[in-house]
Amino acid sequence: MKRQALQSSLVLGVLSSTMFLNPLAMVQAQPSQGELFARNVTFVPPNGDRPKDSQGGASRDDGKCPQDDKALNPYLTAVVPANVQRLTLQSQPSIFVYIPQTTAKKAFFSLQDHKNGQHYQTFLPLEKKGGIVKVDLPADAPSLVVGNDYQWSFVMLCGDKLLPDDPAVTGTIRRVNPGENVTSQLKDWQQNPSLEKADLLGKAGLWYDMLTVLMALKREQPNNVQLNSIWSNVLQASNLDSIATKPIIARK
Repeated sequence: MKRQALQSSLVLGVLSSTMFLNPLAMVQAQPSQGELFARNVTFVPPNGDRPKDSQGGASRDDGKCPQDDKALNPYLTAVVPANVQRLTLQSQPSIFVYIPQTTAKKAFFSLQDHKNGQHYQTFLPLEKKGGIVKVDLPADAPSLVVGNDYQWSFVMLCGDKLLPDDPAVTGTIRRVNPGENVTSQLKDWQQNPSLEKADLLGKAGLWYDMLTVLMALKREQPNNVQLNSIWSNVLQASNLDSIATKPIIARK
């Protein structure tokens, strides 16, 4: 018995010394995604001129259809910060809109260039439940020209036809060339999203691209508390408190 006890003590001593000398043995036992959520994401507004629409998120009229629940709040909202340029690196970027629970069955999305010419337009189906949606410009849509300003509009059709008084939100977008720092560190940010890349995009003032990465991560891990908190903090810091905790809806 004494011999067995001595052998057990020696084994425990070897294991303890091994873990002490090699702390990575303990770290590697932790979930590999733990480090992903140890970071914050910060949006730094870019320097320069302000867009034509100085308000972020504001909707035309009351942002809901006449037949919708009057108690619904918030209403149709553009997921953009106010008083800053909203930039992207993408030739066919993604736009973000909060849609309330509505009876409207479809929406009209359009993008105009700096000369008020029609760049792209389409009709989109709507879900009955409310939430934040991502509107992707398809690969066959005309590419945004670097340095040009564009204005997008998102309109909910309350009836069968598009009418002037249908609730709508608008926003601006400008495509830019990446800086050297962004180019070297973010070559594959769309294929391999991470919080580190979202933070780099945010600090470079690339609002739409930062949200694209964060939404991709949220869709991969919808129940991750830390990731959801980071998403909410980013929106709250841009005065989008009313939609900061709203769900994300994947369009069909």
